[in-house]
Amino acid sequence: MATRILGTFFLWASIFCAALTAQTPYYGSNYPASPSAVPVQLYVYDESETGIEQIQSVTFNNRDVPLQPADLYGFRGGGGYQMEPGSYKLEWTISTGKRSWPRTNDFTQTVTIHPGDTWTQVTIKGDKATVF
Repeated sequence: MATRILGTFFLWASIFCAALTAQTPYYGSNYPASPSAVPVQLYVYDESETGIEQIQSVTFNNRDVPLQPADLYGFRGGGGYQMEPGSYKLEWTISTGKRSWPRTNDFTQTVTIHPGDTWTQVTIKGDKATVF
């Protein structure tokens, strides 16, 4: 009886974990990364305070980031990358609502990955981007 309950639990846990990993795609290489490659995590959020600013599109290193409808906390999506040290272009577009002009604003930021970095996180929330 106990093994059946544990087996059912592990089955549902593996299905749940598989669903979580399918939400944030990995855009790194399928081959082992070079020793100098740095993992980069990208997270995209709508501005939840105003409710007007919504992310329309995000591009990192000339690759589009797939966006989902916002959840309760404004999370729209993200991705994982293995990048060599250097500078990369991050671009995103937000809509500002129907009552303001222009209706969309484009933003650009340069993400610099240093040779000594072990991990980099980029978070976009509305019109602001932070790099850790």
